[in-house]
Amino acid sequence: METVPFPHPPLVDDVIRLRAWAAADVEVTHRATQDPDIARFTRVPANQTRDDVRAFIESREPARMRGETLSLVIAACDDDVRAHMLLGILDAYLLRLARLQHNALTHWATPSQALEHELPPDAVHRYRKCTASADPTELETALLVTWEWGQELITALAEHDQFAAPTEVIAAASERTTRLTKCHQPRRR
Repeated sequence: METVPFPHPPLVDDVIRLRAWAAADVEVTHRATQDPDIARFTRVPANQTRDDVRAFIESREPARMRGETLSLVIAACDDDVRAHMLLGILDAYLLRLARLQHNALTHWATPSQALEHELPPDAVHRYRKCTASADPTELETALLVTWEWGQELITALAEHDQFAAPTEVIAAASERTTRLTKCHQPRRR
């Protein structure tokens, strides 16, 4: 059999784009398979291990080369750009929370300035995990890590300064973040 070619021009419109599977899709796809509705409404088996997902993704290109199948990921066109912009906005707030926690207020107006010199190494390391390129998988991971660290910082500051953290708002936003993460997983075709 002949190799199944990728569509040319690429299959894209104002809403979605189809792209090849990548190693970076393992984590989000693994999380998606933990959702029972994935197995209920698709042919994707539930509760796959990361190794199962990795094996599936790694099998896609050889299968295409043998002419057996063309398996693509459905991705939203503009979500990546919006998520990248949101991450930049969140990072500025996150750095201000970290600066408050560590009493490093010299560069409050420009929170990333002199970051490595004014915050402890563990805070700098955590912040770096909150950054990403425009790669969808990196963005999702960075947004989730940002949200988790932000919650920790708010809770720690609330305890230290003896004020009530907005727990209802945090809980509602956490629930929404979880739902959105589940909705924006790569889907198998």
